[in-house]
Amino acid sequence: MGGVQRHFFFSKIFRDKGYETIIVSNSNNHLLKTPLKKGLQKLDEVDFFGISTFFKFSSGIFRFLQMIEFGIRCFFLPFSKCSKPDIIILSSMSIFPLPAVLFLRWWYGAKFIFEVRDLWPLTPIFMKKIPKWNPMILLMSLMEKIAYRKSDYIVTTLLGSEVYINSITSNPQKVNWISNGVPDSFINAKPINSNKNSNSKKLVVTYGGSFGVANALDPFITLLENQEELSQKIEFNLIGSGYLKEDYKTRLSQFENVIFNEKMQRESFVQKLMDSDIAFIAWMDLQGLYQFGVSAQKYYDYMAAGIPILSAQNGINDPVRQSGCGIIVHNNPEEIKKGLNQFLSMSETERKKMGEKGSIYVKAFTYEKLAKKYIQLFNQV
Repeated sequence: MGGVQRHFFFSKIFRDKGYETIIVSNSNNHLLKTPLKKGLQKLDEVDFFGISTFFKFSSGIFRFLQMIEFGIRCFFLPFSKCSKPDIIILSSMSIFPLPAVLFLRWWYGAKFIFEVRDLWPLTPIFMKKIPKWNPMILLMSLMEKIAYRKSDYIVTTLLGSEVYINSITSNPQKVNWISNGVPDSFINAKPINSNKNSNSKKLVVTYGGSFGVANALDPFITLLENQEELSQKIEFNLIGSGYLKEDYKTRLSQFENVIFNEKMQRESFVQKLMDSDIAFIAWMDLQGLYQFGVSAQKYYDYMAAGIPILSAQNGINDPVRQSGCGIIVHNNPEEIKKGLNQFLSMSETERKKMGEKGSIYVKAFTYEKLAKKYIQLFNQV
């Protein structure tokens, strides 16, 4: 169905280990290809509870209003239909369900784990240039501090964020790093009907993800607009959805070696990657934010496919740097071009060996292994 799949895979593993789990989600979540139904439902053996909000996904103030409304509606979860919670996990990005979580924690005597996937309010401050004194930022700052201090444990997907979190909590023992990951079955799975380079000797470069400002693709698109000799050597596959996609398609419509694909199921996407030679990822130049770590899901999907990664960024300690599974360049057209030419100069064997470093690295980040870390926290609380 799309959306964040981390909790879905965890829930399946928790269930197999004897933990009953319900995922409470906005049924109008914009990341879902198919909206959830309102109320309790079972999808692929995982229990969901869909909350329908009046406000739909948009941008700016309406997006915040939707988050706030969702948080308010969490006060009224029908626990006559859902089991009494022993443990409540609040997973950001939205922090607005916090008052409901703290109330339910008190009412049911439950434990509270705060899972951090985005550092709010730092993300809107650095990415959207919203002033720190903005009332919404002040509210999020207050709620963030309360969540860190009132939670029994903190889980972060961002390696390096403990520096920021500990400056607020002054309790390092509460913080646990449980990153994003992949199902074990995705790693080096055999491609189905692989046609890699069957019709072309071109190198295949694939990007998979959203098309928005935060994905920092504009330097890459600018390069493709002026690709010259690269058009004879490389085929570019751009997979996903987002509000900038149509603009990018228009800008690159003249190039036959640039192919846009619709967002696809994750397993199909990993299979598509296996028919590629290189994967691409880019980041905005936001050292003030990214010094506390990055956790893009696409890293782990790329590495599961066993192909090297071209990472366009500015000094981030990302999984490519940690594993050595690719080439790191600054995120500007000239540097990206240099990175692509470096891959072109390598033999297929050299690229394969580089990709294998990612395959080895990502084996430590399967959902099966990450779920064990969560279960250890369950036992501790």
